[in-house]
Amino acid sequence: MKKITLLFFAFVLFSCTGQNPTNQKVSVDQAVKIMKQNDFQVLDVRTADEYSEGNVPGSQNIDWYAEDFNNQLKSLDKNKPVLVYCKVGGRSAQAAERLSKLGFTQVYDMEGGFMKWQKVNAPTDAWTGMTMADYEKLKASQPELLVNFYAEWCAPCRKMAPYMNKLIEESNGKVVRIDVDKNKSLYNALNLEALPVIFIYKNKKETFRHEGFLSETDLKKQWP
Repeated sequence: MKKITLLFFAFVLFSCTGQNPTNQKVSVDQAVKIMKQNDFQVLDVRTADEYSEGNVPGSQNIDWYAEDFNNQLKSLDKNKPVLVYCKVGGRSAQAAERLSKLGFTQVYDMEGGFMKWQKVNAPTDAWTGMTMADYEKLKASQPELLVNFYAEWCAPCRKMAPYMNKLIEESNGKVVRIDVDKNKSLYNALNLEALPVIFIYKNKKETFRHEGFLSETDLKKQWP
């Protein structure tokens, strides 16, 4: 009966999304439902440090960047469904594809990753890091302001870091980088779901927004 239930659930997801039934993207709400199935395995592909700072209950941590990633996957059962997630979705998408190629029969990639999970499941009275009032003061501190939301673990953020840091040094306070891991509440309050993110404000009014990698050449077209 349990096997029939799992197969029916996979059929429903496939019918609704039109995705390959062996590798499907699911929302956090869908992930919560499917994890109630006893046979589900939950795989966190972030680093050990990221995992130690918070994780989905019942998950197993295998670092996507580990040289023996494929070998560590032997601890999982290929014939049982696997829900995979990372921080925001980049690594989990690659890992989900890898799992499918290695013969895992049912793979579910949780969209938005752990940051989305935290946003959906966060206590309503908890706030960490910069407040919205602080952020509004920051926006008012300069007639023109560039804000870059980033994370140390984010590959595109690391790629942008050299020229972003150069801008900070030359900007006299007009360019600010905000680490989302230290300011999760602000990130969530602004309804952000990607990284990196660039905002440009003029007299507190948002004039430009970009989510994802932005080359130095393209950034210079917008700033200063």
